[in-house]
Amino acid sequence: MTGRSGATEIIIRLNISAEQFQRHYRGVPNVQATAIDGRTVVLPAKALRPHVTRDGVHGTFAFRISSVGKL
Repeated sequence: MTGRSGATEIIIRLNISAEQFQRHYRGVPNVQATAIDGRTVVLPAKALRPHVTRDGVHGTFAFRISSVGKL
């Protein structure tokens, strides 16, 4: 979905355990997910770090990507 600002919104549902997310603290820089519209997206793991709990990362997230590719 593209908004008036030219940004694209991508919505993803994530269920990443704490153990799985630990790999991203050890050097795996990206998370690959499937958006609810079927697109495969690759996001920098650091974009998810504010949402990490003891259980990992769980929930539905909406990301806006600018026309120049920035979150």
